[in-house]
Amino acid sequence: WFQMLSGDDSETARKMYEADRAAGFSEPRAVPLKRRDGQFKVVEIATSLLGEHELWLIHDITDRVASQERFRVLFEQSSTALVLYDETGIIDCNSSAVLLLEYEQKSDLLRKHPVDLSPKEQPDHHSSEEKGRQAEALATEKGTQKFNWTFQTAQGRPVVTQVSLTPLKVSQRSAWLGEWHDISERVAYEEGLKRARDSALQFAKAK
Repeated sequence: WFQMLSGDDSETARKMYEADRAAGFSEPRAVPLKRRDGQFKVVEIATSLLGEHELWLIHDITDRVASQERFRVLFEQSSTALVLYDETGIIDCNSSAVLLLEYEQKSDLLRKHPVDLSPKEQPDHHSSEEKGRQAEALATEKGTQKFNWTFQTAQGRPVVTQVSLTPLKVSQRSAWLGEWHDISERVAYEEGLKRARDSALQFAKAK
């Protein structure tokens, strides 16, 4: 039946089955199955041992997997810097994040926490580590949070971003999806206007 259900992947399917059975079927397994019409579906199989017998619960997750693949394409091709991380550091990021922070490749960022990619203090003189933990706690408690954050590139250059931080679960663990929008030019422009306005006011008072 491995040949009937898995086609050319029957031998791999058999080995996965034997490994799962030896482990007591502790976790569900997502596998492709071949239908009678020749089409493949992705199903999740949860198996329980009942004495010498096995009870298989099979759920069609083809649409869910397709949605995940669409998300992966959008994630990778987005012009917005996107970073997925948990308490251990960055799990995944797209090329826009690598470009924003002026690193050479994705692997340079993996396992680093966003705080590790930031100056020790934010512009308000508060600790980046403290503010980062507060933002994560707020996002976990209340949902998506938006705030300004200054990162430090691989070249040591500060980059001011507007962060949108969304909590989610990855393999049953708390994680966060960060959207980082570069607003350095806008902030520099606004600060320039403020300096010009302050200079004009001082000049007017000096008359």
